[in-house]
Amino acid sequence: PECAAAIAPLETQWDEEKLQSKMWEYFHKAGRNVSFRKRALSDAINEYTDNVMSSLFAGLGDREWLYGGQADFLLCVDAGIKDRFPPHMMHKVKQADFEPFVVAAYDRAFDHNRVCPILSELVPNFVSGPKIRKKVWNACDEGRIQAVEAGADGAEEFAVAWIRGAVAALSQRSQGRPSDSMEADACCGLF
Repeated sequence: PECAAAIAPLETQWDEEKLQSKMWEYFHKAGRNVSFRKRALSDAINEYTDNVMSSLFAGLGDREWLYGGQADFLLCVDAGIKDRFPPHMMHKVKQADFEPFVVAAYDRAFDHNRVCPILSELVPNFVSGPKIRKKVWNACDEGRIQAVEAGADGAEEFAVAWIRGAVAALSQRSQGRPSDSMEADACCGLF
């Protein structure tokens, strides 16, 4: 309820009651298909968080406040995990060990769901043909994921890591010739 109340002044399409109801639905459904058997807690947290963020962006993806980062769902994800995960997974975990898992999963999933639609909008401006667009989109996404995982320090370092990763992934998908899929000028324009 507190999260919906905090977002309600930003939301222009739904009243607070509907927003709260939809958010509860997104968080509740996110845990339905998470497999808890024989897996690490961090893996289950990542799956749950991916499900939550995918649902939020699918249902609320046209909201500027979501893309702009004006809403923080971290505490809701934390509470959802504690509510939906079986006790046997949670009883041995200290809060100090649990929190970094949740923060990392939330940041990664939020970033992924925010960037993917932007890539989908931009890539067709620089390459044509559905197969080439998909190849370039996948390479850009792979490069971004690698940059995130590398823990780049600062925007410039992140951008360099992303571009290098994307070009390397595109090169791999293009038999060592990334320019066969996207010209250098188009790559510069995209990034």
